[in-house]
Amino acid sequence: MFSGLGGLEVDADRRVVVVDADVPSAARPEVMLGPGLLLLLAMDGVLALHASAIAHGGRTILFCGVSGSGKSSIARLAAACGAETLVDDIAPCRIAPTPQLLPRFPQLKWAQPLSGADRAIGIDQIVFVERGTAALGVQPLSAAETRLRLIRHSVAARLFPRALLRWHLDAVTAFTRGVPALRMSWPECAEAAIPGQVAAALARLSAW
Repeated sequence: MFSGLGGLEVDADRRVVVVDADVPSAARPEVMLGPGLLLLLAMDGVLALHASAIAHGGRTILFCGVSGSGKSSIARLAAACGAETLVDDIAPCRIAPTPQLLPRFPQLKWAQPLSGADRAIGIDQIVFVERGTAALGVQPLSAAETRLRLIRHSVAARLFPRALLRWHLDAVTAFTRGVPALRMSWPECAEAAIPGQVAAALARLSAW
């Protein structure tokens, strides 16, 4: 059950059903493409990260962070820097044999969510984005710190039953072993300055 929205039921045929008939129609896409999609993907062995992703400079980069940190701004504005936006908000990843992004899944923030290519793409880097007061900075993260951050940004602990949660934690561990991670902090700024910040961030990341 989800406070103020209703509940989901995932049956043996892997159909998502909105249990509460009183769920407002405007809220149903959020329930279905949020918790519902995460459950279905996990049942099929796909790790869904709360992240955006772009292809830039021959590399696929995931951006993870809390709301307001800038990951969606990067996904939206990276095209002006020659990048391709792959996903925004939900990044489905297959782990074996190596971590790969599966971009062709519905995205709540996209008017045409299935416009991306139907392919699996190797993941070269994950960047944890933070807003702060200091100048733009990038630092590498250990696999242990990356794992903790991914778990912290996940809703699996509140959503998955025990067996599925165990799989999720194992998948996060495997992901951190296969993908280098960075922490990127950038200062608060006016909205008009964000495109320039995104360009500067991508230029800095290209050196790693």
